[in-house]
Amino acid sequence: MKVVILEERGTAEEYFDGGMNNVVSSFPDSVQVVHWIIKYQNYSAKPDQMIRTVERLNEMTVEYQPDYIIMMNVKNGCEYAGRLAGRTGYLCYANVEKICYERRKGLSVKIPVYNGNVAATISCQGKRTILVLNPAAFSDKKSGGWKQGAALKNTVEIQVPADSDFKTFYMEQTAGHNEEQLKDADWVIVLGHGFRNKEEVMEAEKITKQMRMKLGASRPVVIDGLVEESHLVGMSGNILKAKGCIVLGASGASAFLEGIKYCKNVIAVNHDEQAAIFKGSNYGMVADCHRVISEVENIMEEQYGFEQVSER
Repeated sequence: MKVVILEERGTAEEYFDGGMNNVVSSFPDSVQVVHWIIKYQNYSAKPDQMIRTVERLNEMTVEYQPDYIIMMNVKNGCEYAGRLAGRTGYLCYANVEKICYERRKGLSVKIPVYNGNVAATISCQGKRTILVLNPAAFSDKKSGGWKQGAALKNTVEIQVPADSDFKTFYMEQTAGHNEEQLKDADWVIVLGHGFRNKEEVMEAEKITKQMRMKLGASRPVVIDGLVEESHLVGMSGNILKAKGCIVLGASGASAFLEGIKYCKNVIAVNHDEQAAIFKGSNYGMVADCHRVISEVENIMEEQYGFEQVSER
């Protein structure tokens, strides 16, 4: 079994111990424990730095294939956990108050449910999982919580990337889409969680511009920082009333469906034929959205007589 302990540190090597050493010592020697240390210049991550750090964590997770990733809910703990779980497909439990490991039963956790009135025990055996620990439940009072970083074995340092070309990309890939309010657009392409990096978003935006349509996005795409929040479609974002809306790679969460239910025609593309998005669509296609996107122009021209416009 492989376990990754993910911690955050500043340049002063100060970090929240929170009894993490006690968690590590509870595993037998047969368990491979590796420490991944995220280091910041000022012990905080800007949004663009966080995105690049999550991308690096995703690469390391795919390469190392840990069974469990454990971190404290301090600083950016829950942010990293949610974003990394979305990219890797791992399960994710937050506010964990107890971890139990037995050789036969494997790893299980206790988390509060029903507004904290009941403690639920959940078995994680055979399920790759990210665990976010409640610092109050694991606090090592003898050490006072905060302490100088200890010398750890099997440690990999992850330097938080500095601001580089991300802001340039962010400005370029959203430019030209603010002249008209998204909610008032006649034709919209909405990107779902199937779009996981800037290259895929830029390809979709290129076609959007060619067709003189507007670009929208579901919440996971906005959270990953790939599209501005002003392009969010759903209950907490834009409620579209478009003549035509093409939804690519979105699963169809109820809050998202609220944002497209007033569109005259909704065309959904998703590789999962059971995806909820098809229930809120007039037309559906079970396919890889990335393979379909290059043919979107032809679909619009055939179905609606929409004239193809070359990019200028």
